[in-house]
Formats: sequence, structure tokens, C-alpha cells
Amino acid sequence: MDNFALRPGTLLGEGRYQIEKHLAAGGFGMVYVALDTRRQERVAVKELFWREHAVRDEAGRVSLKEEKDAKEYAEELLYGKDKGGHCRIWQHRKI
Repeated sequence: MDNFALRPGTLLGEGRYQIEKHLAAGGFGMVYVALDTRRQERVAVKELFWREHAVRDEAGRVSLKEEKDAKEYAEELLYGKDKGGHCRIWQHRKI
């Protein structure tokens, strides 16, 4: 498991999605398998997380290492809000 990854059991989307396991990480994000607690189906969750520029505390909160990255990170978050916010959710029968 990636040291920066969300822990299994973490709830997202006002408790709708429960992280089950971390699948992969790249320079701009991480992918997890989660349970959609409303539909009782597994989904893939992609989280915007800049490994080189961000840190996660013990409570799971993300902060930037340097203030100079704040504007660009905020723009990425705004872009993502049109598609579900900080995390994007995919549902597919093979997940």
C-alpha cells in the first residue's frame, strides 16, 4: 500500500463510498476499489493527489507542501467538480 493512500474503511461522498483497497498511484492521483453503500456495488475511485506536491495527515486531510502550488491545484479541483469533485467514481461490472 502507498504511504499516501487513503486507508481501507475511509468514507467518501458523505458516506456513500467506502474505500476497500488501494489499486494504483501515479503523479497526479490514486485509484481505489470502493463499495457504493447505496447500491451495494464495487466502484473505482480516482483521487486527485499530487504526490510530489501534497501530503496527507493521519486524519486523511490533504495539504500542499508549498503555497506556490495552491492556484494550480485549485484549478484542477474546480475542473474535477464538473465530474464529481476531488474524486471521480466509475462503475463497471468488471470492477
